[in-house]
Amino acid sequence: MKIAIAPVALLLLSGSAEAGTHRPTFEELGRACVPIKLDLGCSVDSVGFFNDAPGGGRLYWQIQQGASGDDGVGGGIVLLREDGDRLRPVLHHFEASRYEQPRWRLDEDGVPLLILSGTSGGTSASPMAHLYRWDDARWRPVDLDQWMYQVPGMADGLTIQSGVEIDFEQMRAVTPLWRDRDGHCCPSGGWARLRFEIRNDVLHLTELRHTP
Repeated sequence: MKIAIAPVALLLLSGSAEAGTHRPTFEELGRACVPIKLDLGCSVDSVGFFNDAPGGGRLYWQIQQGASGDDGVGGGIVLLREDGDRLRPVLHHFEASRYEQPRWRLDEDGVPLLILSGTSGGTSASPMAHLYRWDDARWRPVDLDQWMYQVPGMADGLTIQSGVEIDFEQMRAVTPLWRDRDGHCCPSGGWARLRFEIRNDVLHLTELRHTP
């Protein structure tokens, strides 16, 4: 079953991603966490940079592991730009338990997309992601939540639950489907193949194919 999704106007719910004012050197970036949130036993998991990043120069990143007095154990990722002989944080996220190395690509219109992927904590270990588009001045957040409201009603009350891992290289995803009687562990409704596109900084669902 193939379902085409009509365009829907949605409100962009963009979160703040501006980081703090600490300005480390590159050498310091590999030795100590940029002090933003993980204030208890923070350690540097990995660091790196992109050459010729959107906006010019290098875009550096630091992945952290540790804990905060407010939220407990978790992970974080901080992205930084060169600012004289030091680095200035420009983006950060601490929602995931662990983050992967960031990556960026050009979309079909040649606009750079920055992809930050991670995994939530707890027993579910669900995928988490943040997506940004470059607008010639800054990284603009893409709303990745609103597409769930575009999922059409399906036969037999089939539903998509949270934790869908989207391939932002191909703008598609594959997810199991749940029936009303299913527990979270055991979906029995087959599979849904999804396709997406970005419009006005919002990820839109454009197609759903159900395979029983």
